[in-house]
Amino acid sequence: MRTTKIYLETSIFNFVFADNDHDKQRDTRKLFEEIEQQRIDYE
Repeated sequence: MRTTKIYLETSIFNFVFADNDHDKQRDTRKLFEEIEQQRIDYE
């Protein structure tokens, strides 16, 4: 299976703690889950 490779800008890690923006928080956690499951590769 081919993975998608992405570049992560460093500010994305702060969105995990973005209690004032639940959409960004949810999306960032989903992204990290995808990386953990090796569906996405990052640099």
